[in-house]
Amino acid sequence: MGYELIIAEKNELVDATLKHMYQGIKTGYYYTCDADNKRIMATNGHMMTLFDPEEYDPALKSWSLATIPWVNHKPRKKPIPSKAAQLKVLLELIAGADSIIHAGDADDEGQLIVDEILDFAGYKGEVKRVYLNDPTEAGVKKAFANMIDNNLRIKDGYVAEARTIADKDFGYMMTRLYTCLAKEQGFSGVLNVGRVQTALRGLVVRRDREFEAHSKAYYYTVKGLFNIDNISFNANYQVNPITDPVDEKKRIIDKDFANSLVNKITGKPAKILSISTVKEQTPPPLPFNKAEITSAAAKKFKVKLDVIDKTLEDLRLVHELITYGRSDSRYLSDEIFADSPLRLESVAANSSELAVIIAKTDTTIKSKAFNNELCSVHHGIIPTQKLADISKLSAIERNMYLFIAQSFIAQFLPNHQYDETNLTLEVESHKFTASSKLVTVNGWKDVFAEIDVEESELDEEADSSGLQSISNGSIGLCNKGTTNNKETKPRPRYTLATLVKDINSIAKFVKDEKIKKLLQDKDKDNPDLHGSIGTPATQNGIIKECFANGFLVEDTKGNIISTPICRDLHDILSEQFTMPDLTALWYEQQKLIAAGKLTVSEFTADVFEFLGKEIAKVKAEGIKLNIEMIPCPKCGKALRRQDGKFGWWWGCSGYPVCDAKYKDKDGKPVLVEAEKPVATGEKCPQCKTGDMVIKSGKFGEMKACNQYPKCKYIEQKPKAEAKPLEVTGKKCPKCGSDIVKRQGKFGEFESCINYSKCK
Repeated sequence: MGYELIIAEKNELVDATLKHMYQGIKTGYYYTCDADNKRIMATNGHMMTLFDPEEYDPALKSWSLATIPWVNHKPRKKPIPSKAAQLKVLLELIAGADSIIHAGDADDEGQLIVDEILDFAGYKGEVKRVYLNDPTEAGVKKAFANMIDNNLRIKDGYVAEARTIADKDFGYMMTRLYTCLAKEQGFSGVLNVGRVQTALRGLVVRRDREFEAHSKAYYYTVKGLFNIDNISFNANYQVNPITDPVDEKKRIIDKDFANSLVNKITGKPAKILSISTVKEQTPPPLPFNKAEITSAAAKKFKVKLDVIDKTLEDLRLVHELITYGRSDSRYLSDEIFADSPLRLESVAANSSELAVIIAKTDTTIKSKAFNNELCSVHHGIIPTQKLADISKLSAIERNMYLFIAQSFIAQFLPNHQYDETNLTLEVESHKFTASSKLVTVNGWKDVFAEIDVEESELDEEADSSGLQSISNGSIGLCNKGTTNNKETKPRPRYTLATLVKDINSIAKFVKDEKIKKLLQDKDKDNPDLHGSIGTPATQNGIIKECFANGFLVEDTKGNIISTPICRDLHDILSEQFTMPDLTALWYEQQKLIAAGKLTVSEFTADVFEFLGKEIAKVKAEGIKLNIEMIPCPKCGKALRRQDGKFGWWWGCSGYPVCDAKYKDKDGKPVLVEAEKPVATGEKCPQCKTGDMVIKSGKFGEMKACNQYPKCKYIEQKPKAEAKPLEVTGKKCPKCGSDIVKRQGKFGEFESCINYSKCK
């Protein structure tokens, strides 16, 4: 008799199952639950990957325009090398199972991760599907009680399969196409093209050009200092776009008009037209997910992506102080709400500075973060119940732990509450407004206040304390009018913090309403994404890749800037690549796959047809990079710099038709063709088969075998006869021998004739 095997995607799902359903003992990579005749194992992400092009056809190993596009091979998969041992164990478990429970994450990628393993194993038995969306005891038991036939959801995995195949073929073919064409113009690097990374780089290129193209202009603001009911306050002039000289943002652009208005209102009576005070409150910000903690940490701590990723990983796996750090959710479950007192106690024990504010928390407060319906397989990043001496953490580990803890503590403090007063007044038929906020309960802001500064220009807040004491209809005086001239500013360049935010709301930059809606529909089940590309788990890696490949750089101020080659590539690519159009259009077709109206092979065939047309068009039209091309003196084609075994050198892009090679000096080719070895007519005395030749070497001409590196024989030149030592007539004060003159590394010197013995 066999057993039932539960295959989960992540350890967290295994932990929840063991905690609430079955008692198990760890056996290597899996758990054995003998009492229930179960085996439970996690894959920890994908264990399979698609073949590379050369594994379908060895001819595709070399990059050549002639092989692009290649035929649409039937997709094949192989084990990921780093998971070979783990997969071997899982395949053995599958072979011995009577039935299987598929416990992948509740998304299309989670469906595929387990399905592709079962397909690779050739498993034909019963497979049930369980969705462990709620890690609570009730949620886990309910999920196992409501399992369904896996065949009912297998199409979800087809969606992920289709996207993966399309991404890989698109990336491989378009990268090779543009790289090969660029090499003909002398470019020696790789022009990476990918569905997500090219759209991401497009954001940066467009922002850079907007910033650099900005022309300075000036606009003017008008304020008045008023005294009404013995209350002095500032109020801002409300522009009338119909009568006032304004720009497209409704800002005054005529200095004389602004000065005239100031003169007109100064010393004139003013009347309150309306005034109201309302009680307002703001809830605490939601806990962090991966995208939010990346953006916030980059802004607050000025650290790089690698540091953020490693810190989150170490805080979770090494120190066990936080929950899953790659979560895409910011919501929390009811189970977390129930054990929140224990988490807060642990944080208080770990941090004396937070213990003071934790003492003021109320664990009966249930903030909007606690929502089982919005809490996916993962939840927001929060502290665990682990006790630790956080003084032993590195500075960034400690800072990020406290940062994450603060966001959790904030959920159990009152809303920030204030009375907001707004008034409108009139002076000389011109309207002015003022507002004030009187904080009544500081609430969660006592511990944490992550303020998002919008990229817009805001007038300074008026000093308007005490406005609530003014009566409606009251009359006072405008003591003084003032005008300020301000310079228009472009939207700032991207920083890591702002780029991560815009990746997750890229739909706002799309003008095509159909594309925008498709992107927004894609994220409709995740309230933290608003038309995104990539996922919070993969975005950091894609950004890092753009830096590593030389497309993006960071200046000393932390601004992210596109490089010249990044802009060149952006300009020669189709706009549907540099915008998120492909993500949206493929999503539209993937919905048909999920509905059973389109097969994976039909979708990939469409993608191949699209790629074929695009490649033919680019080949026919060619590309033009704005890089310096150095022509080959021999044939006129572009030379390209290459990194070889013995350092940099230059070769003709027309190879093998033209085999010209040149040395590299300071990044430029030495345009004298390398001398060919001269045969001596002698055979090599060492290997007996090679011919002796005279060629240039590091230390000048040398006589060597032409079979190098197979035969490394070099004929040694006879040493010159040693010059007799000149005796000086002096005696060595140490041993009494003669003193002689010698030639050394740094010139002539005197020493004992018995130098080897007497120094």
